[in-house]
Amino acid sequence: MVLFILWCAARVLFLFGTALLPWVGSADLLFGLMLIIAIAVPIIKAKQWLQLAVVSKVMLLWLGNLVFYLGCYGALTDGMNYAINGAILLFISLILMIGRRVIPFFIERGVDYKVQLKQEKWLDISILVVFISLFLNVIFLQVANLSALFAWALFGLNGYRLLNWHTGGIWRGHLLWSLYVSACLINTGFIFYGLQALCYVRWCPWSPRSFTQAGY
Repeated sequence: MVLFILWCAARVLFLFGTALLPWVGSADLLFGLMLIIAIAVPIIKAKQWLQLAVVSKVMLLWLGNLVFYLGCYGALTDGMNYAINGAILLFISLILMIGRRVIPFFIERGVDYKVQLKQEKWLDISILVVFISLFLNVIFLQVANLSALFAWALFGLNGYRLLNWHTGGIWRGHLLWSLYVSACLINTGFIFYGLQALCYVRWCPWSPRSFTQAGY
């Protein structure tokens, strides 16, 4: 209930403009800190150390939120752009990470026949490395050609993983095919993410480093 009140307060106070921005930031950042604690404590108690990867991403989201408010107050140049672009990628990484665990688990148990989906460690590591490279480039380097390269590499690698997860029985269950199609749509987004970076450079060649500030 405390988490909900803090989350809701920050969103409602935003409706009253920038005059209440200090209260908005306080409620929002306090919500983030308490959320990290609420997620981390049960994981630590259960000694599920691998699940701390989720906590690390939530901590990065909180850090991005802090950068956003520093940008609002002019304490950090382009802080809001960094925070928004970083948050988008972090949310996508969370979806990919949770989907990696949930989707094959549901498929193997949801189809009406025995199946063991192919999982490859090198593929998981490659997707993680390329995604981190994309994140660092978008936030720090802002080289459009690299963003396109990393995004399209993610499309290929993640597409291959989705191909390994495919089995005909998923189309007979609403939960299974909806999960699978959603993952495919997210993966398709990497194509457009790369195209957006390249198209901006083509249309605005005089400002190759500012494409993130124009909505990228």
